[in-house]
Amino acid sequence: MAKKKKQNPVAVERDQLTKVARRVECPVCSSDLLTEFDDLKNEIVTLPNFCSGCGSKILSNCPGCNHTFRELTRFCSECGAKVYGNTQPETHSKTESTSSNQADAENMLARCRNGIPVARRVIREMFLVMVRLNPANRSAHIFCDAVSHITETTSRPEIADIVGTALNEADLSEAQADLKSSHEAIWQMANDISVIEILERKFPTYLQFIKGHEWIDSPETIREAFADRMYRQVTLHTLELATIEEHYRQLVEFYPRYQEVMNRSGFLNGLVAFSAGFFGGNLGVAGAEMWANWQGKNDQEFLDIYGRAVDDFTNAAFSFTQKTEEAVQSVVEQFADDYVSSTKLIYDGLEKAMQSGHNILPVCEALFYVDDPLEAEGAEFLELVIQNLKEEGLTASEERELRAGLKPKPEH
Repeated sequence: MAKKKKQNPVAVERDQLTKVARRVECPVCSSDLLTEFDDLKNEIVTLPNFCSGCGSKILSNCPGCNHTFRELTRFCSECGAKVYGNTQPETHSKTESTSSNQADAENMLARCRNGIPVARRVIREMFLVMVRLNPANRSAHIFCDAVSHITETTSRPEIADIVGTALNEADLSEAQADLKSSHEAIWQMANDISVIEILERKFPTYLQFIKGHEWIDSPETIREAFADRMYRQVTLHTLELATIEEHYRQLVEFYPRYQEVMNRSGFLNGLVAFSAGFFGGNLGVAGAEMWANWQGKNDQEFLDIYGRAVDDFTNAAFSFTQKTEEAVQSVVEQFADDYVSSTKLIYDGLEKAMQSGHNILPVCEALFYVDDPLEAEGAEFLELVIQNLKEEGLTASEERELRAGLKPKPEH
């Protein structure tokens, strides 16, 4: 009687394991994936390249940091990136696009291209608004807005109260620290404006189609150099803040006598208490010599001095802002021009990629829409920018398209 051939126990165990259904779900459609064990002891399995249920590509590396996965995962254990984020997987392989997908990609690419001129104006205005939000300019505007309510019919005690309230609201006690924070915010904004991160995330092979511009080939170096140039220009006139602070200090210091004069019943002069040319005084006149022997001045003379001091405070603040704007203007214009040329190059490259069979729709959508809703502070800042652009001629259709891009992609 022939002996029965002894089977390899490992082979038997492998055969049994392959017959035992180990349920591994597709992260996109939740269909079962067919798996095979490669390592019995550690239960390491081989995953298929694609899901048989929905056709999604099963990723073996993180699309964010390229970390190699040992098993199917929804989030990367190294960088925390979400591996599968859409109902249809984003693949950047050279695949045939459907006609409807290509039409959507062409439309999205056209929207991106059409938005370049408005985006240039937005970038320019963003930096100028940041300059105008310096503490001296804010204080001067707060003060002027408050005293603008004074008319010839406003009583003298009411005028004094309005001026006192305006001085309190236009507080410059933290001006130096606030200006430093403002400068740092401008540097950070200059250093953050780039679309390369989006291309790296959504289209890792973009350099096959997009190259030939310093903002694309050396983005980090060029971006930091631009931020440094902006910082140098925006800080050129920082020392003038001390003069503005001195004007403001004088107004606060001599306000008690101003209030006392304005409330004195025997003072019958009907003046409004500010010089006729509210913004017309000579910058820097209100020095210590102007206040010399102020105790010996009569009421009329004192009010004239106080009015000129108001002129000098506001003029100094507005002049500081104007000179800073002029200092950054050339740098901002150069960056805006570079933005236009580099962005056109990017969209030309994406069109070539589309013609080569790549699905560029997710890339264009990421370039057009923001990832997350704007926070309140950012939304308020951009509203200032948009309102300024509307005053400069931004059309209703341009505004609609701009606002659409400041929101996340709509869900269909």
